Amino acid sequence: TSRDMPMRREKLAQALAQCAVVDKVYPSCTNFLLLRINANHPVDRLCEQLLMNKILVRNCATIPGLEQKNCMRVQVLGEKGNRRLAIQMESIVET
Repeated sequence: TSRDMPMRREKLAQALAQCAVVDKVYPSCTNFLLLRINANHPVDRLCEQLLMNKILVRNCATIPGLEQKNCMRVQVLGEKGNRRLAIQMESIVET
């Protein structure tokens, strides 16, 4: 429900901040999080790898002001979907 969105968003932000590939999770008041990915992991490649695992994220390379920032946007989902995203983000780094 929308009432527990802030809690799910914070929990996802904390989990993603622990991923080696993530340099920064930007604060948000929406059901999306903006992530800056570290330079060792090009965001376009990361987005492709997530898509191969049936996880759709937004590559922000075409958004004015974010072109050179190596950023992507993820949607805050339910607990199961959020956990799956965090696990996939961490496992991609290990491969």
